[in-house]
Amino acid sequence: MAKLNISLRSTSVDDAIEKIARIKEAHPEDVLQIDVTILDDHLLNS
Repeated sequence: MAKLNISLRSTSVDDAIEKIARIKEAHPEDVLQIDVTILDDHLLNS
């Protein structure tokens, strides 16, 4: 089993949760842990 680091850029927390849920549904046997970091847009754009 491999460890993956996935970066998502979303317009809202709900959008990010939806994207993460789709990844987990597509690969339920591979996803053991999901770590989430939320950055404000001003941090991403600086």
